[in-house]
Amino acid sequence: MASTQGDYRAVEGIEEAKLNDAPPPRRPLRALPFVLLALVPFGAHFFKGALSALQLLLPLSKGEYGLLHSMFALPNATIAPVLGGLLYDAPRLRKHALTLFAAVCLFGGALCAWGLSQEPESITLAAIYTGGVVLGLGQGGAVVSCRAAASRVGDDEAFAQGVLAAAANLAAFGAKSLSAPVALYFGDYRAALAMLLVVQAFSLLAAATVAPAPV
Repeated sequence: MASTQGDYRAVEGIEEAKLNDAPPPRRPLRALPFVLLALVPFGAHFFKGALSALQLLLPLSKGEYGLLHSMFALPNATIAPVLGGLLYDAPRLRKHALTLFAAVCLFGGALCAWGLSQEPESITLAAIYTGGVVLGLGQGGAVVSCRAAASRVGDDEAFAQGVLAAAANLAAFGAKSLSAPVALYFGDYRAALAMLLVVQAFSLLAAATVAPAPV
């Protein structure tokens, strides 16, 4: 009899331990923060993807066009991701990090678009390449910051990363599908460049709207 009571107590102890060790209840899925975060680097992805569709219409030689893409990639391959992580980790800068990187992307895109809209000269080429570097710098920081912010929103980290990846793919697809038709419809590739800046402006708006992650 004593042995049976002891077994019951042991089972109760195990059940109580299981209850105490149970993970906390999941917070409800909130899609809006993930969508806003995905829109922050969307404009930069869209800008870079559109240029490949507009290559034949741009006033650049093949060598100049290749150099422009190198200017985009240079910050992403070096300092941009590290700088983005450092700024996002700084408590005083975290709430402004997304807006800052989106603004840098917009400034770089505007500078590059202005250069592309002019006749090819030394000063316009300098603006194009400088804009490419600035855009790449902002994009690298935005991507890292958005991934870090997504990991802090709710309990659906994998879902958040999936939304970010899907948005990047959608930006590349949309840019290549829409840019050339817009340029041909208006009879001027500058119309497509203006569209790219509008998309980047929406990315800046999304960055300013999304709530900062907790420190």
